[in-house]
Amino acid sequence: MPRKPKISSPLRELRLALGQTQKEFAAELKLSCPWIQALELGQKLMPDGLCDDIELKFGIKPGSLKQKQGVPVVWLFEEATVGILPKQISEPILKDLRKLRGQPRERLRYQISRWKKMRPAMEERAPQKEIIEKLLIVLIAASRERKQLTALWRLDRWMENQIVSLDLQESLRSVIRKREHTPGVLGRQPFVISMGALKPQPSRRRKR
Repeated sequence: MPRKPKISSPLRELRLALGQTQKEFAAELKLSCPWIQALELGQKLMPDGLCDDIELKFGIKPGSLKQKQGVPVVWLFEEATVGILPKQISEPILKDLRKLRGQPRERLRYQISRWKKMRPAMEERAPQKEIIEKLLIVLIAASRERKQLTALWRLDRWMENQIVSLDLQESLRSVIRKREHTPGVLGRQPFVISMGALKPQPSRRRKR
């Protein structure tokens, strides 16, 4: 039977707000049950990658997950954040948040449900152009320091890892097939950089 902690960590509060057992919570995050238990008990530090996953899934502010105790923060649905939205959007949300001020877990559950409803629209409006522009600036800066190949190599390895971890293989094949008929900025080639192509080729001697 799992040991009940003396203090309740933000991760535990998140799990309880979701109404899940450690086993169910671990399955949703694709982790082992002992790993979740160790994180809740403070025996392991919260990894940055897991904080990012939880932020995307539930809207939780990463820094609030790393605290030793307390309720995690859904940054987009805090009263101060909601208050700057247009009145027709903010008023009903603020009304619900104020009703739940004395019920932290219920309030957290409500905030997470709002986040999940909003996330599909956020996915559609994700700032792709801004990220691509940022990437180009980083590569230009790396080029000035003669570190462009290092940056490209690491970026390519990261992309390959993301394809596997996010299970994008089939979707990627579909995108590549489509791009073969409608080439754009990236051309018709797959996105993988062949580092072997950058190695110097052996010189060929002319036959006499």
